[in-house]
Amino acid sequence: MDQGKLWIPILFIVFVAGVAVYTIYNPSKPEELPLTPAIITDKEQYHVGETVKVTYQFHNPNSFEVSFTPPNEVYTSVTFPGDPTPQTAKINLSYVAVQFIIPAKGEFNVISSTYNATKEGTMRIGFGGLNKIVKIIK
Repeated sequence: MDQGKLWIPILFIVFVAGVAVYTIYNPSKPEELPLTPAIITDKEQYHVGETVKVTYQFHNPNSFEVSFTPPNEVYTSVTFPGDPTPQTAKINLSYVAVQFIIPAKGEFNVISSTYNATKEGTMRIGFGGLNKIVKIIK
């Protein structure tokens, strides 16, 4: 066999061995997807006079745990029935740790709030670019 042609299979074998070693010592990990914001209420419909309980959270949609650094501030908004102007709030937050591990399909509760349902109509709750509609009935 010609010496020039002999190097081709040797280089191929070295390349395959290198890829195998890299894969063994650096296993691929699924790409971490961001957590998604969520607005959770205990009901979808309330009666006038009831208290609307809201939890603002981040949900891990991944099938693996994710290391999460929570925000230091969040913005929320609520539009009450009969009032077209949203009530907005900037909430400054502090935590007991800098990072948290969120389990697969788990959630991280940021803050909970309560609102009084004083009028019949639609209440819009906003957080993290989401809006949730809650019906207020008599």
